[in-house]
Amino acid sequence: MNWSDEWLLIRAAAIAHGIDPFFVAAIRKAENGAAGREFGVLTVKAPTYSEQLEAACATVRNRMVEHPPRYRPRLLTSGISRLCLNDDWIEWFAARWAPLGASNDPNSLNVHWSDNVIALYRREMNQEAG
Repeated sequence: MNWSDEWLLIRAAAIAHGIDPFFVAAIRKAENGAAGREFGVLTVKAPTYSEQLEAACATVRNRMVEHPPRYRPRLLTSGISRLCLNDDWIEWFAARWAPLGASNDPNSLNVHWSDNVIALYRREMNQEAG
């Protein structure tokens, strides 16, 4: 599946969950998992792309309810201004999604997760994920 097709699926699922599709796209690109692990969802049975996407969106939404994020205005390269998830919230989320010392992270890659997702989130918004 090419990125344009993925973006359409991510956007639809994220909007259905009331969450930022650019953040979900950043998770997808940071995880970059193989089939059945596209979004890095390992804690629930999600062997297909659509189940991975659904689990990722549901988790983001649940965490937003648990700990409502703060937003900040961001001026995109296109000149459009939009509200974006605050970096602090993304770091809080990362501690739950990709915790340091997790048994499924033997190479300690989770240490870079929040920085990678923040950078990808900013890039995706500026490219309008296309």
